[in-house]
Amino acid sequence: MSLETTMHNALNEQLSREYIAHFLYRAIAMDLYEKGYDGFAAWMETHASEEYGHAERIITYLKDKNVRVVLPELPKPKESWDSVRDAVAAALAHEQKLTADIHKLHKLAEDTGDLATVSMLDWFVAEQVEEEHIVTRLLKRIDLTRNSDIGLMVLDAQLGGGTSEASSGAGE
Repeated sequence: MSLETTMHNALNEQLSREYIAHFLYRAIAMDLYEKGYDGFAAWMETHASEEYGHAERIITYLKDKNVRVVLPELPKPKESWDSVRDAVAAALAHEQKLTADIHKLHKLAEDTGDLATVSMLDWFVAEQVEEEHIVTRLLKRIDLTRNSDIGLMVLDAQLGGGTSEASSGAGE
């Protein structure tokens, strides 16, 4: 069971986007850690690992379909953000882009009658709903602090201790 060439190429491109997301979250984590936000950094590290898991899921699918996995050359991510809010907003914008990309892939699989790929991508569609929800909730909580250092430190402590809904992972 092989994949149609267009779908094969599109999934390899999505693999690249998942690795880019992994490195974006990792870069944000490193920046926030450097600035003293250990809880936010840990939260971002968790999500970096999840994005890596998403890439691995695509690799497994491509291997199961007996097609070549093309490991991408990745651009270097940005290294610093002006604020915690800017960093989390960048993560949300990236999740929204990933959602649009997954929807395009899903439509391509539907249009080509590739039911196996549709089924695999159904997981990603549901995952993106959860991903966007979690990052949006965190951004709303940051906004509630009105950029107060004390408020951000309380939220940072909650994220570091796993006591917040916003600290929960989004699956694999």
